[in-house]
Amino acid sequence: MHELAIANSVLESARKTAAAHGLPLRRIGLRIGAWAGVDPEALRDGFGLLVSNTEFAGVELEIERSRSEHELQLAYVELEEP
Repeated sequence: MHELAIANSVLESARKTAAAHGLPLRRIGLRIGAWAGVDPEALRDGFGLLVSNTEFAGVELEIERSRSEHELQLAYVELEEP
């Protein structure tokens, strides 16, 4: 299940962004193309496993389908307001 590895990479990238700004994560957005070879539900499940019982437990993962068929992109990282 490579979706777990992808979820881990996404979370790590978002974590670094949050740390650089000194603010907690709120939401992460991904764009996934239909032919990207990624199962969105498996990715969401893997993400849920990674964040459960951690400081990231409340972080939301939003997944949108991309018009670009092979795209897999971290679209945005939303941080908590100070």
